[in-house]
Amino acid sequence: MDLEKLFFCPVYYKNFGNKVRDLNKRLIADIDKEMLEYETDHNRSFVKNGHTWQSRHKMENRHDSFREFADLIESVYDCSCRSVWANVIFGAGGFSRPHNHGARVDIPKTVKGSRGDRLHMPTQKQLNRKEDLGRYSQASTGVYYPKGLVKIDNLDDLDETKLFMPRWNGSDEGVLVFFDPTSYLRGTNDVATVRPRESLLLLFPAWLTHMVAPMATNTKRYSMSFTLKPLVDSEI
Repeated sequence: MDLEKLFFCPVYYKNFGNKVRDLNKRLIADIDKEMLEYETDHNRSFVKNGHTWQSRHKMENRHDSFREFADLIESVYDCSCRSVWANVIFGAGGFSRPHNHGARVDIPKTVKGSRGDRLHMPTQKQLNRKEDLGRYSQASTGVYYPKGLVKIDNLDDLDETKLFMPRWNGSDEGVLVFFDPTSYLRGTNDVATVRPRESLLLLFPAWLTHMVAPMATNTKRYSMSFTLKPLVDSEI
């Protein structure tokens, strides 16, 4: 698991590459099926315009592909992946408004294991300790892209120097935009952006405000979001 520091925030990322191509196809098929069956609650962050859709929460309980995805996350991180949902922008002008997924965040820690480095989440016992208040919370969040905005022949080939960009160009459709939570202290509006890419996973603080830039074309933009809960019986 690789780490990028945006502003002062830890943002972890992993490219699952070619090995999950089949899973990605099944995720897209199940998302498209859900779009025909479920009308989104209009109070959610992706539905303030006519070109976006969000699924129900806990999709891992509805589709095998989503449960397999949650298992994949849990095989890499010492955590429980819960409440997976899907987001789709299907038309020009579609976007998500600035939002976050919670007020506080777990501080993950990379630890050595028999199967290589793993990202370890705090235990419930640690969450309850008074001396750890302010360091941990009940959930972290993340986003995964089962499909990118452009086709990539070799998903294992990732240029990490171009993954996070320290700016938002108005022509960059569909990018994930992170807002620096301290920029208002300096009278600026600093952001960082990530372009959606098939098989890319991001894990970031649940309180970090973000949005999706408007799409300029009718290219379908698929993403999946989720929460992570610490394992009660894990050791740090």
